[in-house]
Amino acid sequence: MAGKAKPLCDQKTANVWVARVIPFILVGIVGYVTWVFVALLCVNYLLHPSPSQSNHGVRRGAAIAGLVLYFILLLSMTLSYFRLVLVVLTNPGYVPRGSRWRKAPKNKSNSGEKNQNHQPETDNGSLRENPQRSWVNQQAESRQVTGHNDGEWSGAMAEDAPTEPQPGLERFYTKNIFLCENDGRPAWCSKCLNWKPDRAHHCSELDRCVRKMDHFCPWVGGIVSETSFKFFIQFVSYATFFCIFVLIFMAYFVAERRRETGYTHANWAVTLGFAGLFGLFAGGMAGTSLHLVFTNSTTIESLTKNVKVWRFAVFIPRPDLLPRRDPAQGSGPGTALDLSTITYPLSPTTGLQVPMADSNSNDSTRGMYGSQPTSPDASVRSPSNTTTTHNPHYNGPPRTFAILRTKPGENPWDLGYYNNFKTVMGNHWYDWFIPVRHSPCTDHESGESAFAVGPIVDRLRAEAGILPSTSPLGGPVNGRKWPQDGHH
Repeated sequence: MAGKAKPLCDQKTANVWVARVIPFILVGIVGYVTWVFVALLCVNYLLHPSPSQSNHGVRRGAAIAGLVLYFILLLSMTLSYFRLVLVVLTNPGYVPRGSRWRKAPKNKSNSGEKNQNHQPETDNGSLRENPQRSWVNQQAESRQVTGHNDGEWSGAMAEDAPTEPQPGLERFYTKNIFLCENDGRPAWCSKCLNWKPDRAHHCSELDRCVRKMDHFCPWVGGIVSETSFKFFIQFVSYATFFCIFVLIFMAYFVAERRRETGYTHANWAVTLGFAGLFGLFAGGMAGTSLHLVFTNSTTIESLTKNVKVWRFAVFIPRPDLLPRRDPAQGSGPGTALDLSTITYPLSPTTGLQVPMADSNSNDSTRGMYGSQPTSPDASVRSPSNTTTTHNPHYNGPPRTFAILRTKPGENPWDLGYYNNFKTVMGNHWYDWFIPVRHSPCTDHESGESAFAVGPIVDRLRAEAGILPSTSPLGGPVNGRKWPQDGHH
């Protein structure tokens, strides 16, 4: 019996090739529309009309006004589009793959299909237990927690999680705030075999993690991310105005000619259709994208905006000054108040310090969106007892972080409408219109966090009794004021 024929390429490869071809189609359509508008309408109909085409004389004013406005809008749209495509092709915002990626079997790193019962083998090929496998990963496996095929921690891929500190962690814990998983470490992409920066997402079409990915767009030839989102908004906005102008201008003279001659030029009608179709599409994209800008979100993040719980590792300047629980209230003498903490640099056996499980917690919020996992002996341990190890890329003192969680549906990135807008479109008004400079949010050099965080994170700090030395809240928290730490 003949085997099933293999397709010439998979769906992901087809999507990428389609995305490479569509920009040329768009350029062809714009060229056609330009020929109709300039040559057939403005030149042949308005400047040099024949008696059979029009009962009007030469209308030089209408032709010049139409041509000037047309080319101003065309130039704006074209420049923003070429700037967008250039960035998409040369600087798409990829996160580098991990050093182990090249050594991993391709079918394991790319397919996303994992053996849930996988265990590491010994030298003679027999299976063995991994003694360094954290309790958190074991719990994830038992729950079969899954995400958006995003390569993050999940039950089906917990065996790919690193069991010892991997290169690159220092890029996270040298900042005061970073996104983390339940165990206090950043999210790990099992496909790229690397830590995922804040707000990064694994793109299935390109099989790469992308910083602040918005969506895969075939119209621009690839991925729209933090490096290109500004130029995408400028392009769809200029395209909307361009299509509206062409639609109105063409519609007026199409109606005039049909009224006078009873005849509609086929090329005029096609151009009118293109303007209406692409105007609706570009206008919808512009409106949606601007909404995301004003709320400091992305298309990916908006899919779970009502239920998403964000987990942050927040630096504690002075762990010894954290508010302490009354020993009479349980969990040992003088323990920190209901805080999960982790201290960096990590050793291979460092675990998450977690409080006792809350019997009133809602299991529906666990897992992907959820509350922290708790071990059978999950009493809080003092941060000072955490084992650390030397990191050749970090020479500073140990840094202890509290693991804090937002409420479902809260947006920790919301800085207010105006500041949200500026983080994407630029700090100066001319940056909003000229497609040259990258968005301010692409600068991740701040020692505070990779992305600016809003008042929600300040509230979480205050509730936990943590106040950074440069906190905008100011003043004491829980009756005490934090001293200057100096390590920021």
